[in-house]
Parts: sequence; structure tokens; C-alpha cells
Amino acid sequence: MGAMVGVRRRVSSIAKKLDRGSTQGDPWGIDVEGALAEVAVAKALGIYFSGSVDTYKSPDLVGIQVRWTPLEQGRLIVRDQDGDNENYILVTGTCPNYKISGWIEGFNAKDSQYISAPNGRSAAYFVPQENLKPMRIYTK
Repeated sequence: MGAMVGVRRRVSSIAKKLDRGSTQGDPWGIDVEGALAEVAVAKALGIYFSGSVDTYKSPDLVGIQVRWTPLEQGRLIVRDQDGDNENYILVTGTCPNYKISGWIEGFNAKDSQYISAPNGRSAAYFVPQENLKPMRIYTK
């Protein structure tokens, strides 16, 4: 289901001309892996994965934004326009081997110590994994 959702999201972005080349790497793979990361979090927390498409900045899961990176030591990215009152969960790895690395509230992620602008993109908050709360203490 997650793979199909990722494909539907990519096709929708292309159809709506929303794909402006703003990401590095394979956009198809990024959309599929991102959706599969959402499935992994839903399964881990025992919550429903709706498989939504075209919901954009709405939470990926109820009150949760899932952020995915293939990098084992990757950081959780939060941008200024992201919600302060949502929880952000970082998933690392690639299918079928994901690690749910931890979580943080939006307002705590938006700390000046985390500001970075790698790869020539606009600055954002890049929270290191060691600054995330462990999933064993996840609260909504």
C-alpha cells in the first residue's frame, strides 16, 4: 500500500506541475520511500495509515509529521512554515530496513542551534538524532 501511495503522490505532483526539481535524487524513489516510512511509523504506533494523496502540509498521520532520510545518521528537518504543535518523527534507512530514530515537537525543533543550509537550499532546522526523544516515551 505504501509503495502505491508513493507512486500516486508522484503522479499527482507531475500532473499538477508541482515538481520543480527541488529535491536531490530520484523523486519517484523519494515519494515511495517517504510513504513507506509513514507506514512503518503507523505500524509501530498501532495507528491507521490513510494513504492520503494531495494533503500537502496536513499531518501524515494524526498529529504526526513523518520525516524520512536514507542516511543512517541523517537529521530530522523542520522548516519555518511547519506546524509548531505537531510532532515530528524521523525514520532512517530504506525499505525494508527502517529505523524509527526518535521524535520532537515542532516548537522544540525550531531552535536556532539547529539552523543549517546544506546543499545550497534554504535554511531549515536540522535536528540531530541525539537531540530527539526516544520512541519509548512517545506521547501525542
